[in-house]
This record gives sequence, C-alpha cells and structure tokens, in this order.
Amino acid sequence: MNKWKAIAYFLFAVGLYWFIGCIAVTYLLIVTAPSSEAWSFWTAWIPVLTVPPVVLWYLGYRSLRKSRITPLPAPMPVAEPRALPRTGLHMETVKESSVSEILDQIVNEDSGIVLGYRMPDETLRKYGWHRFESGYNYTDASEHLVMNLGRLVQFGPEVVPVMAAKIQYVTRSARSRMLFVNAGLLCEAIGKIGGEEAYRVLRSLFAQYSNVYEYQYVRGGAALGLALLGDKRAVQLLWEARVNPPQDMEAQYGWIGRNIDEALTRLGAEPPETWDGVAVQFISDVSSGTPDFKRLAKSLEKFSSEDRGAAWNTIAQEYWNRGEKVMAQRCWLEALHNNPSPNFVTPWAYVELPPGSSKDIATVEKLRKELGPLTE
Repeated sequence: MNKWKAIAYFLFAVGLYWFIGCIAVTYLLIVTAPSSEAWSFWTAWIPVLTVPPVVLWYLGYRSLRKSRITPLPAPMPVAEPRALPRTGLHMETVKESSVSEILDQIVNEDSGIVLGYRMPDETLRKYGWHRFESGYNYTDASEHLVMNLGRLVQFGPEVVPVMAAKIQYVTRSARSRMLFVNAGLLCEAIGKIGGEEAYRVLRSLFAQYSNVYEYQYVRGGAALGLALLGDKRAVQLLWEARVNPPQDMEAQYGWIGRNIDEALTRLGAEPPETWDGVAVQFISDVSSGTPDFKRLAKSLEKFSSEDRGAAWNTIAQEYWNRGEKVMAQRCWLEALHNNPSPNFVTPWAYVELPPGSSKDIATVEKLRKELGPLTE
C-alpha cells in the first residue's frame, strides 16, 4: 500500500466516525431535550457537524485517485545503439519491434513451463526445438513458448545482442523463478543460433557471478546453449566449473551438475566423476530395482568425507520421497557415519535418535549397528 492510499483510508475513517458522532449527538438531543431545543441546536451547528466529514471524504477521494496513478515503467536496457540490419532471408521483413515483442512474450510468467505430460517430439520438431534429458518437460500448455523460441532461432545471429540484453534485464530485475527459467531457455536458443557473438554471450552468462539463487536456471541454460553451439572452447570452462565451483556459488553449480555433464557429453568430453553423479547413478539403480550399496560405498571412497556424506544424504532424501522411511533413516546414518559434523544439518534433523541420547558419533554408530549397516 502506498502513502496516498493509506492517507485516503485514514481520512475516510475519520470522516465516517465524525458523521456517526453527529448522528449520535442529534439522537441524544432529541431523546433528552425538548424538540424545539434540539432542532435549534442542530440548525446552529449544522455546518460544524456536516461540513468536516464531507471535506475529509473529498480529500480521501483525491488521495485515492493519486494512489492509482501508474508509476513510470523502469527503463529497459539498450542492447545495442544501432538498429538491426535488414539483411538475410528472415530479417528482410522482420522489424526490431517484432523481436522485442516475442522476447516480451517469452519472459512473461504466463508463458512458463508447465510440468506434466510431455509434448510429443513431432511438435517440438515442428517448431525447430529440442529436448534435453536434463531439461524440462514441455507440455501442450508450453506450445506457444516453444513456437516463439523457434521463431527467434530463425531470425539468425542479428538478434543475439537483443536476446542477451533481455536476459540481463531479467537477472537484474526479476523476482520470479519462472522468469529465470525462461531466460535460461533464451540461452539455449542463442546456442541454437550459433556464431562467435553467441559463444561470447553464453560464456559470459555462464561465468557471471550472481548471489541470486534463481540465477542457476540462467547458468544451466547457458551450459546447454554452449553444448548446442558445439564450440570445443567451452569444454575447459564447463569442466572447471563442474570440478571446482566458484566460492559462494557451490549450491548453484551443484544443482546444474547434470546440465554441465550433458553439455560436456554433447561436446565429446567425458564428464568428471563427482559425488553427486555417483548418487544420481545409484538413484537410477534404485528405480530399476538393482541398488548395490557395497558398490556405492566403493565408488565413494575416492571422495572426501563431506562429499561422501552429501551423497548418502541425497540418496536418503530419495528414499524419503518414495515413502521408504526406514531405508531413508539407514542412509542418513551412513551419511553421519561418513560426516558426523554438527554442521551437517539435514541428517541430524531427520534421523530419529533414541530419547535422551546425545547427537554424537557414538549414538550414530550404536543406532547404525542396531538397524544394520548398509555397506557391510
């Protein structure tokens, strides 16, 4: 609520109570005083009793009108000072405003991804789009979004600076997760367009520092865009980010690990073996009904105690989501067995310790022995 609306509500309330007070005073005069005295009092004081409420209501009305004045729109960043060239098969009849309109439709909460039944592959091919294994499931509700992404790709390299400016606008001003998701899709579209400018933009977006958690969707989209671009220069950048994520951005890089792995694979490079990759592989084994805990423990031996604990924690959460509470408890005990640090918050919060027991490694080992170690 802005200040003008607050003032309006206050003036309306004061005027209303003033008017009610006038009615109450008049009623008391009629009841307690002779009729002639009441009417003479009312006639003498009618301006005092009626004019102030009317004035207050009018001022409240003016304040309410001021509160409805739409603020000036935030200035949009200028992608490049020159107009888009009118050359090429698609740009001859397409104006720069058309590209901006398409971008406005894409970076809009109403055009977001809707998870559910997957859109048929033939529909994606119809619009010149694709499906990554680590990407979102497009549905029929997403068809307009996919169509617009395909149209942008057809415009060619000339629109890359405009698209990059729109992505940066989202990263600076958006507060919606869905807008960041769609900005990530624009990164993939830039990769499909290709060209030296596309590589420069995607490399910059991937490596850009951001303390906004939702920026992970832009970073993940940039990784997949580099894969679509097919430029081998991106291999070293992606590899380093996968193995050694920048300080204070580990959470973002951990979440998009699958995107980076897929991008490296598409670029012909073998993804590095990481603890979360081992955990994801084990979870797929769980889904197929062939989990091997001893092999899992063997695969995790090369990692640090913190990473081993994180892998077991990821697997425990998967079992918990499946409703297998006992197995989840046993996995969390394995996580604490590898990393009993009190800062390892999630396992300590979820594991059911005996009443009165202390949160230490001795209690973990005792309970682990009672339930049966998974790796022995």
